Amino acid sequence: MTRKWIDFNARKTWAVLLALFGLVFALGGYGSYRVSEQRLRAEKHNELAVIAALKSGQIAEWRQARLDDVRMYAASPLFRRAVAAWLKDPGDTGLRDDFRERFRLVEEIYGYTGALLLDPDGRMLLNVRDDPEAVDAATVAAVAQAVAEKRPVLSELFRGDDGHICLDAAAPVLDADNQPVAAVVLRYDAQKYLYPHLQSWPVPSRSAETLLVRKDGDSVLFLNDLRFQAGAALTQRFPLTRTDIPAVQAVLGKQNEFEGNDYRNVAVLAHLELVTGSHWFMVAKVDRSEMLAELSFRAWVSALFVMVLIGLTAAVMAFLARQRQFRVYQALHASEQETREARQAQGVSELRYRRLFEAARDGILILDAETGMVVDVNPYMIEITGHSKEEFLQRKVWDLGFFRNIVANQDNFAELQQKEYVRYEDMPLESADGSQVDVEFVSNVYLVEGKKVIQCNIREISERKRAERALHAEKEFARTLLDNIVDGVVACDAKGTLVLFNRAAQEWHGMDALTIPSGEWGSHYDLYEPDGTTPQPTGAVPLLRAFHGETVRDVEMSIVAKGRPPRHILASGSPFYDDRHNILGAVAVMHDITERRRAESLLVERVAELQRWQNVTLGRENRVLELKHEVNELLGKAGQPPRYPSAESLDRKEK
Repeated sequence: MTRKWIDFNARKTWAVLLALFGLVFALGGYGSYRVSEQRLRAEKHNELAVIAALKSGQIAEWRQARLDDVRMYAASPLFRRAVAAWLKDPGDTGLRDDFRERFRLVEEIYGYTGALLLDPDGRMLLNVRDDPEAVDAATVAAVAQAVAEKRPVLSELFRGDDGHICLDAAAPVLDADNQPVAAVVLRYDAQKYLYPHLQSWPVPSRSAETLLVRKDGDSVLFLNDLRFQAGAALTQRFPLTRTDIPAVQAVLGKQNEFEGNDYRNVAVLAHLELVTGSHWFMVAKVDRSEMLAELSFRAWVSALFVMVLIGLTAAVMAFLARQRQFRVYQALHASEQETREARQAQGVSELRYRRLFEAARDGILILDAETGMVVDVNPYMIEITGHSKEEFLQRKVWDLGFFRNIVANQDNFAELQQKEYVRYEDMPLESADGSQVDVEFVSNVYLVEGKKVIQCNIREISERKRAERALHAEKEFARTLLDNIVDGVVACDAKGTLVLFNRAAQEWHGMDALTIPSGEWGSHYDLYEPDGTTPQPTGAVPLLRAFHGETVRDVEMSIVAKGRPPRHILASGSPFYDDRHNILGAVAVMHDITERRRAESLLVERVAELQRWQNVTLGRENRVLELKHEVNELLGKAGQPPRYPSAESLDRKEK
């Protein structure tokens, strides 16, 4: 057959090949367009997914921070005792003013727009302002949930009396019997962080935007203003029957990629994601027309390229026809050689794979991708589970009872088939003796001789989990220890970046550690010389001196933070190094001596006052003695006896 093909007439060969190449190039151009469209769509979806995941994670952290703030405030023993005292005597204006000042400081320092004290039924007890807003229904619901569950909760977003959209963090204040007697509410304006964060987009785009939505009855409610529709926050909604809208799909449970029409009825590509720890949903979307604009240009370029390629093919076809016979024979010989080499390489590769499979310190299961049947298992998998090889082979993976926490049923296996790559970070695997082993599960789908198989890698991570828990406990212990000592402690890392301000340091400076140049520490944190008026030079800051390798002992200085009383302190600091003497950072400890300096000043004033009194008293006594002596002299001149005894006679009498 090959010889007949080689002997074909050259002209006929040229015509057939030209037509064939033309068809191939045309199909290739179309295929290239379709591949480019799919690749561009995948790239755009990946971009949307990354942006949505980043923003969703940051919003989850922001929500958790609000809960942590209100939890810290409501759980303070001092605050709980003060609330109990005030509830016993609501007429105590001193306590009421103290509460208002505390709430005012919370608003000023942490950026909250309101701080309230409510009773367990949501009625107003205390507010910073004399003309407080009415308590919103969302706040009352949050307080009721917080009181019932005895934990901090966040309210739904709501519109305040001033028109701003707010979110309340509520936490119960518990009495000595652990019963709620009141609730603290910290109010945050969504326009300060949440909305600007949603409206930002990291790359230039004329249509991309991020939406935040939640389910509200039988409709989806938009929680933020929209790029192409102002005033949509808490007002724009669509019925759940509009399943072509990405926001509706999100609240119905759809996640990841979705194509549909947005609120403008414009075709869009979207990524849907649940915001962790809430019932909010994130929708990151971009207009399909914007996504395909670049592809249209690529299509015109591809078409032009195909036409040029067909012309070039026609021009060189005569030369190719002459060389065809030689090339065909050469290709046949090379193909046979490559086939032999490939078979040899395949045998070597299979042997290497088998050795790796048998020696791997990860458990490995090989599954039939169509049926889920176990076709092979390595020795380490048998070792960590305690089950024999026969208990694995020719059984479907979901029928293995000890795998029920990983692949529990056919639906889980269908997920492996569809995604072709699945990773579970922390899963329990039951061994033959009933104990559970913490494992990491990774599955991949690949082809073996044209047939799909699934390789499941199971790695034991029990030691790593124990180490992580121990490290977390150590960090929590260190943080709690630092926050409960009366001295201020500050530290920086090897780059000179502030990384630690314990609770005392935060209270003295009125702020936490900030990422600022070390040359600005003195001015930013209000550091002064002992006189309290002379700014401390940059090179004299104890922490900076310690960071430069100096050991500092008992340096007297002052902290004069804005809105806070001056503090006199003694600061000591030193650098710390790793085993190779590479600097890891520096730490400074500040001891408050304000009361000692105040007592010393008062003592000096008292001593000076006593000295002045002594001088005045001694002066008056000496003058009286002089007058008595002058009277006696005048009487003597007049021939009369002295009226007052002399100092000498008094001394003789005393003797």
